[in-house]
Amino acid sequence: MKLRFAAGRLLALVRKRRLDRELDGEILAHLEMAEIHAMAAGLSPEDARREARRGFGGIEQMKEDHRAQRSVRWAENLLRDVRYGVAALARDPGFAAVTIGLLALGIGANTAVFSIVDAVLLKPLPFPEPERMVRLWEAPTPTLHNNTTTLTFLDWKRQGAIFEALSVEEPVRAAVATGADAARLSGKLVSADYFNVFGVKARIGRTFALGEDQPGATPVVVLSYSLWQTQFGADPDILKRDLALDGESHRIIGVLPAGSFDRDEARFWKPLIFAPDELNRGQHWLHVIGRLRAGVSIEQARANMSMLRAGLGGVIRKRIWPSRWTRSRSSWFTIPCAARSTWRSERFCWCCSSPAQM
Repeated sequence: MKLRFAAGRLLALVRKRRLDRELDGEILAHLEMAEIHAMAAGLSPEDARREARRGFGGIEQMKEDHRAQRSVRWAENLLRDVRYGVAALARDPGFAAVTIGLLALGIGANTAVFSIVDAVLLKPLPFPEPERMVRLWEAPTPTLHNNTTTLTFLDWKRQGAIFEALSVEEPVRAAVATGADAARLSGKLVSADYFNVFGVKARIGRTFALGEDQPGATPVVVLSYSLWQTQFGADPDILKRDLALDGESHRIIGVLPAGSFDRDEARFWKPLIFAPDELNRGQHWLHVIGRLRAGVSIEQARANMSMLRAGLGGVIRKRIWPSRWTRSRSSWFTIPCAARSTWRSERFCWCCSSPAQM
């Protein structure tokens, strides 16, 4: 019964004129019957008509009450307002075009902003257990945050027992030749543990193995899903092909799954192999990311890095900083990655809270 009642009300919206005609016929028939009864009681035709209308009551008010009962009133009012608005805009096409354009621009801007906020701030990172992912910085002073050096990173990797995986990344651009086509694409130089930090496995093939970021290793490369689709036509035999980067041939060992790195500008990843002149503590050029071991909190990680800093502080002060730096309080610290994202368009964040200085 409820469904039939609701359906009847909705149908009344599209059968309004027919129902109004039927209502007018019923009212007229009722008034005629009342006039006939009044004239049978001895009244003149004029008095009978007046008495019939007086006894019936307000005709327009009764019509409105009947329409409210037979239909969905708010929907009927909405349709009436829409018709009125369309008619008003049709009278002034120029004003209508400007109004519609401004509304479209405003709605589009709000949609774009919400999409960014939703992707960057609201949705979780597209990696397993993102709360365990951190970025590591050097802090020579409480207000200065630096990237790190190669030797310092190697110390962290060797002595950082709190990390399940620790890696560096460095943006790079290279000329990529695929057959007759050539383009300059963005990529990243990373250490072998890079994809272990993210907890990502290859869709096809594998990611980097230990030793492939060491001098003398065979040049290899991992492709993004989009590069595999667009430049290689989703070739299922992609692992049998090589990729030329700046003229140097690299063996393709894997393709990443769709979704994980879609927002990253990088289209390929290759091992970062340190040259002998890069093994120093003077060039702060490495971005370090890591995955904490299960059960290790960010506070424990900061405490561990503070102790590691104390153990290596004499070596670092001796090799890098002038004497004025030795008098300031320097530190290392970790920042959780799971709360926000400000890393270009990728939903990944490093600077998301005010970390305690160590």
